[in-house]
Amino acid sequence: MKNDDAILLKKYLSRYYRAKQRNAILKNRLAEISEELEHPSMPPCKTDALKVDTSEGGEGAASLVFKKADVEDRIQKQIESEVQIILDINDVLECLPSDSVERSILELRHLDCKGWGYISRTTHLTRSPCYDHYKKGIRMLLQHPFVQKKLEAYKNHTRTEQKHSAYPQSQYTKGHLDVIQ
Repeated sequence: MKNDDAILLKKYLSRYYRAKQRNAILKNRLAEISEELEHPSMPPCKTDALKVDTSEGGEGAASLVFKKADVEDRIQKQIESEVQIILDINDVLECLPSDSVERSILELRHLDCKGWGYISRTTHLTRSPCYDHYKKGIRMLLQHPFVQKKLEAYKNHTRTEQKHSAYPQSQYTKGHLDVIQ
């Protein structure tokens, strides 16, 4: 059970990284729609006027405008979600001593979304000790009652989401939750 809790905590802490990825996808989508609005593709040329099929042409500008507005709304909601996730993760990391190496490493990893090479250079430790401090920080957090309460709420939330999801978590992703970046 303890390993499952560590995996759940890592997933909880990795939510900001995943939220940033979703935001980047939405921004790319918005850029593509904006590009299409600025430089619409021409519908295919038809030589026979009687056989013109308007369904083969590109999307209408009005449709693209609605899509653009929808994506902009999604980006705004995603930004609001990211802010809340950062606050949640900060609340959890506050349970570690402010001057600890463990906290520094967990902040670099989960708030700054840095890779192990960067963390190693920044902390002046090789990767192995960095990861040892990371695991120690995870163990320290798991012992804190506030963190246990947050994880229980998160676990219940994810169970509810999976129940209502058309695509519940598969057996292939369950064992790989701790692999982030």
